[in-house]
Amino acid sequence: MSQSKMKFDSIEKKSLEIADHIRKNNKLLVEVLTNYETTEVAKDEIERTLDLLENLKENSSYFSGNKIESCAAFLPSNQPLYALFCFVVIPSFQSKTAYVRVPGVMRYFFGELLKVLNFYEYCPSVKVLAITQGEYLEIITATKFSHTLNRQVPNIKVVIFTGNPQNIEKIKKMIHKETLFIGNGSGHNPIVVTKSANISQAVKSVVRLQLYNQGQDCAAPNSILVKSTTYDDFIKQLILSLEKVVVGKYNTKGVSVGPTTKSSNLKNITNFLVANYQWISKKRSAWIDFSQKLIYPILVEKPLDEGGQL
Repeated sequence: MSQSKMKFDSIEKKSLEIADHIRKNNKLLVEVLTNYETTEVAKDEIERTLDLLENLKENSSYFSGNKIESCAAFLPSNQPLYALFCFVVIPSFQSKTAYVRVPGVMRYFFGELLKVLNFYEYCPSVKVLAITQGEYLEIITATKFSHTLNRQVPNIKVVIFTGNPQNIEKIKKMIHKETLFIGNGSGHNPIVVTKSANISQAVKSVVRLQLYNQGQDCAAPNSILVKSTTYDDFIKQLILSLEKVVVGKYNTKGVSVGPTTKSSNLKNITNFLVANYQWISKKRSAWIDFSQKLIYPILVEKPLDEGGQL
């Protein structure tokens, strides 16, 4: 295979052109994305994407040397725009060909998203595939014979996977040992409200972080630890704040919590609540609308001496 050297000036120019296109089509992008997420999340991930594209020079040292032959990415089921650029487009600048499979839950709007982005004109080396997980795995794990090395080598040189740790380990075991595997997953990310904390500000931060994209984010807090001396005040203000949260369809004005992306999340949340039923707060209603896939904010108060970590 012939080598192709990366030229950062050209890469940065294209990156800025894409950013300019996104700015000009901001309104259309919000309209497309709010088929899948709230307006707040759509606007936020557009800004994250612009920040990534317009500040690529901060990582210019990674755009040197020769391009790799190919890379492939598994997209997460949240923040479709930002994930597309972070895990697919930017790596495509470093490779001759980049593959990505559209998650099943995104199929109904992803084509429109690509159209608004004028995606194939800006990113001709990216192959967007609407195929099954099994078919995609066949591409990811395929090998070819190298006459130079006299052995089988992987077709895909780099695989980027974003998802839960169990699936990361599963995919890692399936790919060739010479394929560079990059796994992105969630970790423990608690909020700690100390004795000296501004309670009002702490409550605002908790609501913003915990309810961002219905909690469907790898950075979403998995526990909130509150000092006992400020606990009652914190809970009182938190409940008042949660009462103001608007839950409903994504593109409804004022909605900050929309339907959960996957139906399976309803089962997982229900199992979690059953396992922790004795800690569900009676200070506010616990409500799940299964028909609309809506999970209203539910408060779980679990003492540290009972395990704390949820």
